[in-house]
Amino acid sequence: MPAALPLPPRFPLLRTFLPQRAFIRGAINLPAHSFFPTLPSLLPLLRTYKRVIFHCQSSSGRGPRCAGWLQDALDALPESDRGARPAVVVLKGGIKEWYGLYGGEEGVTVKIAGEGWSD
Repeated sequence: MPAALPLPPRFPLLRTFLPQRAFIRGAINLPAHSFFPTLPSLLPLLRTYKRVIFHCQSSSGRGPRCAGWLQDALDALPESDRGARPAVVVLKGGIKEWYGLYGGEEGVTVKIAGEGWSD
């Protein structure tokens, strides 16, 4: 979990699923099914950050998989092109745990009307 709220904009939060009930304010939606094919185009942008945070529903599938792909791409850079590299992390517990902790805080959580997972 982040130490302070709201998340600073210098740390992009990448959502790897279509949200059903809520999402973290400021998160960027990069679906897992298209993340790997677009990674060569995303890599120059993602390298400009100090930290890149991934999550999905529970952070036990898509989020960690995409984080691994980014880390592999960073590790594969030639030594001469490594430069500054972001820390690649996964949000523990995903949006479900986030919602349990911060679901009522409008400054950091955006609720979506309609059906979703149960409380």
